[in-house]
Amino acid sequence: MTKNVPGLTAEVYELFQQNAHLFETPKNVWQPNEMAEVYKIYNAYTGQNEKDNGCGGCRQSKVQLVRRAYEEYKKTL
Repeated sequence: MTKNVPGLTAEVYELFQQNAHLFETPKNVWQPNEMAEVYKIYNAYTGQNEKDNGCGGCRQSKVQLVRRAYEEYKKTL
């Protein structure tokens, strides 16, 4: 990805610190409040303003990107 995106900003660090429990263990079922956090992190990380529209594929792609970002975040600790 060579797009100019915010990446691991202070806001993203803070969101990961608050929500690390969501990414430390594999998770198959996401509750609505957990998906809200995923979208918050996704938007902060990408600079976009995506909303959860209930689309399973959309949610899965957001979760995957946020998980990769979380791994990137952990490497900096």
